[in-house]
Amino acid sequence: MKKLPMLVAIIGLALSLPSIADCVHGGNVYPEGATIGSYKCVNGSWVGQ
Repeated sequence: MKKLPMLVAIIGLALSLPSIADCVHGGNVYPEGATIGSYKCVNGSWVGQ
C-alpha cells in the first residue's frame, strides 16, 4: 500500500507534462516542426506555409 501514493504521483506527473505531437504522412511519423513541401507539422497537424 505504501507504493500506491508513489505510483499515483508518477502517473500524475507523466500526464501533466506537455505531449509532443507528431504528424503522420504516407504511413511515416514526422516530429513537430518537420517540413514536407509547403507543409509544416504543427501541433500534430500539417499546416500550409
